Amino acid sequence: MSADTSGDITVARILYSYVFSSSGVVSVIFLLTAAWQTGSIDHSVFLLGCMALGLAVSAVLVAKLENSEWRKELRREAEEQKRKMGVTYEDECRAAANMYLGQPPEPVAKKGEKKDKKADQKSKNKKDEKKKDK
Repeated sequence: MSADTSGDITVARILYSYVFSSSGVVSVIFLLTAAWQTGSIDHSVFLLGCMALGLAVSAVLVAKLENSEWRKELRREAEEQKRKMGVTYEDECRAAANMYLGQPPEPVAKKGEKKDKKADQKSKNKKDEKKKDK
């Protein structure tokens, strides 16, 4: 693995994003209301425990998969194709917000290249100035 692990996807991050997503909240509310209506708390606690265990195991597997080198390389290639088409990260965020989706993952730096947001912003500002001059 690379020395820079700040962009790695962690199990806690995956669990947090699911538990506080709309589908996660609805699932828990559904189980709790079903338990309340049937009066069978033992059965529902067992189901909730199984759901939590399954969620934890799947989060570990997803984190391993997402942090693998071939997956990072695949994301780099996809970002390169997006750049060739002229799609920026801000465009992706705007599109996700318009479709009521979650925010897209942050861009992955190329191999041997560190992310420098200030340099990216300066180059974007220069491009904007050139467009205004034309």
